[in-house]
Amino acid sequence: MTSNISGGPHTARSDRESLDQLFALLSHHHRRQILVLLAAANPRTVDAVTQVCLGSREGGREEERIRIELHHVHLPKLEAEGYLEWDQTTDTIRRGRDFEAIEPALELLTAHPDALPGTWP
Repeated sequence: MTSNISGGPHTARSDRESLDQLFALLSHHHRRQILVLLAAANPRTVDAVTQVCLGSREGGREEERIRIELHHVHLPKLEAEGYLEWDQTTDTIRRGRDFEAIEPALELLTAHPDALPGTWP
């Protein structure tokens, strides 16, 4: 018996499901950016994450759209999976209880961005 991305015992089927779940979470570029930022430095502010997600685009409406997506979609989804903890009082995010389970995959993908289709993160 092997262990899944959360470290518990499982069957080969749950192994595949865990990998599918991880790739589903990584399917949106904002979630990839959030996790890579947390891998590099912990904790982070939501403002800092918003700026990275905004990239070179101009702020204003686009920044507000990203902030809304972070607050209502991406941060809650990653928090529900245990990959981050979000303190809404201070608007700070930090690695969650299960972050270590996905850290090797993040390191692997970050180390080989040229081998991946599209852009990483």
